[in-house]
Parts: sequence; C-alpha cells; structure tokens
Amino acid sequence: MDKELYERVQVVIDQVLAAKIEDRGVLLERLVANDTELEREVRSLLAVLNDASDHHPMSDDRLKEQRRRLDLIIDEPTPPHPDRIEQVGDYRIIGRLGEGGMGVVYRAVQSRPSRDVALKVIDVLRADGEIEKRFKAEAEIQGRLQHPGIVQVYEAGVTHIGHADRPYIAMELVDGESLVSYADSNGLNIDAKLELIAKVADAVGYAHTKGVVHRDLKPENILVRGDGQPKVLDFGIARLTSDATLVATTMTRGGQLLGTLAFMAPEQFNNGDITPATDVYALGVIAFELIAGRPPIELGNLSIAAAMKLVDIQDLPKLRAVVPDVDRDIETVVSKCLRREPDRRYQNASEFADDVRRLLV
Repeated sequence: MDKELYERVQVVIDQVLAAKIEDRGVLLERLVANDTELEREVRSLLAVLNDASDHHPMSDDRLKEQRRRLDLIIDEPTPPHPDRIEQVGDYRIIGRLGEGGMGVVYRAVQSRPSRDVALKVIDVLRADGEIEKRFKAEAEIQGRLQHPGIVQVYEAGVTHIGHADRPYIAMELVDGESLVSYADSNGLNIDAKLELIAKVADAVGYAHTKGVVHRDLKPENILVRGDGQPKVLDFGIARLTSDATLVATTMTRGGQLLGTLAFMAPEQFNNGDITPATDVYALGVIAFELIAGRPPIELGNLSIAAAMKLVDIQDLPKLRAVVPDVDRDIETVVSKCLRREPDRRYQNASEFADDVRRLLV
C-alpha cells in the first residue's frame, strides 16, 4: 500500500472510530463509496484494530493499560526534579546528558575507581522481587562484552528515588555523535558510510558470538567518536524489563508512537523467535537510513496498532527506488537484511559485515 493510500485510510479510520458504534457502518459505507481499494484496506485495518484491542499484547488499549499499571508502581516516569539529583549509589551526578523512552542519562563521577561515567537511570522496572538479581546478572553479561565497538558496562544496581526503586546502569562515557548525525556532519560518501556500517556490524557480530542479541538497534543507540569508531549502547537492556520496557520505548505517556518500531523485525511483532537475524534486520534499516536519508518505512504519528498493520502489509521499498544511483550490489546486500523471513536474512551480523566489506574492495 502506497503512502498516499495509507494516509487516506488513516483519515477514514479516524472518522469511523470517532463515531458512535451504531453509526459506524453507515459512515464507513459513505466514506469509501465507489473506492474498492480504499474499502478493502480500511476494513482490513479495522479488523486488526478490533482484534488487537481484545487480544494483542501491543494493541493501543493493552499498552495504555500497561502504562496505567506502571504509573501505580512508580511515582512519575522520571524523578520530579531530575537535575537536582546529586548522588546515585557510588556515583556523584554532574549533569544530564540526555533523556529517552527508558529514562534519563547523567554524566557522573564514580568515587572508586575515580572515573567519569554515563549513568542511565531507568524509568520502568518489573514488578517482582527478582529485579535486582536479574539486573545485576545482565550487567555481568554485558560487562563481558569486551569489544572496541561496544560501550563498556561497569555496574548495574537499583536505587531509591522519590517513592520508587529504579534500576541504574553505569557505563563508559563516550564523547561522540549519534550515527546519522556523525555521517551528516562529516559529509560521508557512500563508501565511508558502508565502512561505518561494517564497523557497527562487527560489534554486533561479536556480541552474537557471545550469545547476546541487542533487540533494540537504532541510530540513537550508536554513538560515533571523533576518530570514527562507533560504539553500540544498551546491549541486552530489552531483555531485562519484559513488556514494561516495551511500553516505555514504544509510546509516550500520551500514547504517541515513538520511533523504535521502525527498526523492529517482523518477528518482534508476532512473538516469534528472537535470534541474531533480528538484529540483522535492524542493521538493514539503519543502513538504509544512513544511505537514503530516511528509513524504508516511516510510521509518523500512527497508533501502535496501525503501525503494526502498516509494517505487516507494506512491502519495503528497494534502496535504489529512493537513491537511484546507488550500486545494485549495495541494494542487494541491504535487501537481504530486510527479508521478512528471518531464515532468508544473514544469520548473524558478521556475515553482513563480510558482505559489506566485499563491496568496498
């Protein structure tokens, strides 16, 4: 379904859902009169939305309910005065570096050993007594990922802020830009972008050899230092907090869709097996965006259920359809990452990196 048709579908959907239930049938008939393609797509999407409201764990209703329940567990999504936090465990807060769907990242100084760190304080935690044990175990796994392309994790724990316990992660402080910003500010050509992608894939491939799948790769989770070395953040974080993290990273408190969904593989929508091929899909989306200037699918401000439907029914464009002068071999490699079926993609990130480097020979 092309973008213009989908926008028309969304307009109809919004009007139908805003009407009283008993009036929807007549309204629908009037809005799609004499347009069989529009009617087919609207009815298909309505069926998914109706089913999702009752059953699907990522439906808007279910996610809003999750958010409501989480608000009962934690007092606020972030501390009421985040800039006034002075100490978290062994870490003295210097300032705030950024904020995202999962929480706030601070610049901090660790007392022993004395070093600057990035300290991420997570908004959401599992509502069970195993959180601290699970969280520290995951930090230990991440701490064993010793690779120049992966941000080093030093420690994880749980701290009490406000009226709630919140997990925190202390990690290597990276002075760099996000992947896309770095490429843009340095005016990288196609070959330089491919080399950068290959370095990222090297790091992810190394993690795959250690049995770790990232699950949430996106340009914002990749920082690039001034010397061109990319650093991948947040390995394993998505595994820690189950559905609660999914709620936090896919929607705002007002129910707006965040960008993470655009980088999620199809199997992440339908409870399929999460394997290294899941990260390969995300790497393909990242490569597409880095080369084309936009991701292969743009979800805008769609609801989560509508975005899921769009991902499910819309075939991703070929890279050359967006950037006609890109070499066909580059398009082939990126397209292999973006296959809907995991077993038709590269089976790990190292295979992808190898093929990217063959393009540079």
